[in-house]
Amino acid sequence: KWKRCQPLLRTILHDMDALDVTRVDPRIAARSKQILDGIDAQEVEQRSAAAFAFYEWGVKTVATIERATPPDRFKPASVRQQARILGVTPAEDAKYNSDSETGSISGASVASSKLRTGIGKTRSNNAKL
Repeated sequence: KWKRCQPLLRTILHDMDALDVTRVDPRIAARSKQILDGIDAQEVEQRSAAAFAFYEWGVKTVATIERATPPDRFKPASVRQQARILGVTPAEDAKYNSDSETGSISGASVASSKLRTGIGKTRSNNAKL
């Protein structure tokens, strides 16, 4: 199992390192903050050091974006807005909804890939972070 996980982990770590926070729409960051705020950090830390590292990275990344964004622009995106911001097509969205029931992450990977490569809409505010 570990051999199958290693390439995925390397990809995730590379993607984390390559993320340009100036390209993240603040509405996506605000929605991420909502999700992260609902997670018990101590529980994550107790269960998995690796998961906690991802959690901390997410919290710090969102905080960086929030500090650089005017408060009136840091509002969570709805599901429909998220799809539009990230450029998720109806076909990809349908695939994601189908995969969600089976536990696959391929739909989430589509959105992550689009955000990482800048296919989705980018921030109009290019504040230095």
